[in-house]
Amino acid sequence: MTQLLDVLEEEKPDYPWRMVKDFRNFIVHEYFGVDAKIVWDLTKLELDTLLQCIQTLKP
Repeated sequence: MTQLLDVLEEEKPDYPWRMVKDFRNFIVHEYFGVDAKIVWDLTKLELDTLLQCIQTLKP
């Protein structure tokens, strides 16, 4: 994951990649403490931006 994160941060330094990684780690390690509404709201707010950012990386 670190190598991928390094590439993403290099290619798109303006996107908060570290927050994406931290959020993933939180969900994995605190599964029963995760508020589904927060996950849903974050997904609705950020998924389009994340998808657009990733699509610009495609060759």
